[in-house]
Amino acid sequence: MEDAIKDAGCSYGTINTQISYPETTGTANTVMEVNRIVHGDCLDAMRGMADNSVDLVVTDPPYNIKKADWDDIDNYIAWITTCLQECLRLLTPRGSIYVMASQRFMPFLFVELSRIAIWRNTIIWHYTNGLGSNTHFSMRYEPIMFFSKTDDYCFDVDPLRTQDWAHNRGCEKGYHPKGRNPTDVWQIHRLVWNNSERVDHPTQKPLELFSRMIVVSSSKGDLVFDPFMGSGTTAIAAENLGRNWKGIEKEEKYVQMANNRIAKERLRRSQLLLGM
Repeated sequence: MEDAIKDAGCSYGTINTQISYPETTGTANTVMEVNRIVHGDCLDAMRGMADNSVDLVVTDPPYNIKKADWDDIDNYIAWITTCLQECLRLLTPRGSIYVMASQRFMPFLFVELSRIAIWRNTIIWHYTNGLGSNTHFSMRYEPIMFFSKTDDYCFDVDPLRTQDWAHNRGCEKGYHPKGRNPTDVWQIHRLVWNNSERVDHPTQKPLELFSRMIVVSSSKGDLVFDPFMGSGTTAIAAENLGRNWKGIEKEEKYVQMANNRIAKERLRRSQLLLGM
């Protein structure tokens, strides 16, 4: 599956792959540059962006489950609803939005998104590694809401199709010749402490997870946007697949963390191209 995602992207001529740290825009009121992180409040920054200016939104906003100081927000539903409305304004007519959410607050976000966009899937990110509980059933999934702005939207599942023995035998019986649709249940392990991707961010998500959304719902050269950039996973997934990106992050330490990860990934890609 990971090889299929990699094969679908990497048109490096369309993005900035120089071996350098991404520059960070100084304030949220300045113009957002492509392949740069804005350090500031997401609503302030988004309100300065033009309508219909991004092709895809992939984001993992605060869950309001008190994971950290920034994850404890008064009037959470009103705040996140305003953020989502701004994201929809920024999307091009063929654009889509993927929003991760907690099990607790997903129903509220789903209702608000349904008022301004068209529902396509509620994807289940299923993982087998997680904490146990003595007060409720141990949680082993997180929902990802997938909405499009219009009925004419970018969606190409072919890079994620899988082939197996049963599928190959059934090709003549009407199965898709490129393989099975991966369905809306994605089993991808969470990032444990010793994973090579892991950095010091409390809610970091796997690169494979974000790569799936980006490769299916955008084309090479498109602009992917994340108003909650966090550890930089959206930016890295986008660049690996030949997409451009813009991002916003409120916490300065995470801006630096994301910039460090992006720079290291650019170096890794350049070394691969040079055969090093």
